Amino acid sequence: MVVETAVAALRDPTTHHYGTAQGGPALRALVATAIADDTGLSWSADDGQIALGVKHALFVATQALIDAGDEVLVAAPGWPGHAEVVTAASGIAVPVATDASSVSRPRFSTAAAPRAHGRCSSPAPATPPALRTQRPG
Repeated sequence: MVVETAVAALRDPTTHHYGTAQGGPALRALVATAIADDTGLSWSADDGQIALGVKHALFVATQALIDAGDEVLVAAPGWPGHAEVVTAASGIAVPVATDASSVSRPRFSTAAAPRAHGRCSSPAPATPPALRTQRPG
């Protein structure tokens, strides 16, 4: 059954592409319903974004959270995509020297970047990149 299903999917040209950039409407509606049920707040499918992968999610989040000129602390050495998404959002990537044992909150907390509004880091090699941002109130 699994092999036949896989062969049918391979023969169906409608399955040979990425989904929409915002994510499929049925999936977004399902996620919105789950969030509404969990939080008691009103959510619709238009309130959400389903990412096509980690890099897409990081790019979308950075575009939403970083303003032109914002400084974002970026682990160095680190995944080049972190600095790229900050630059694409017109932010300023501020490298913070790290090694395998020092990618930590204290290292980022002591980094001198007076206008820093966030940080990009990969906490461990097996962990996908994460964007953690704190915006001033």
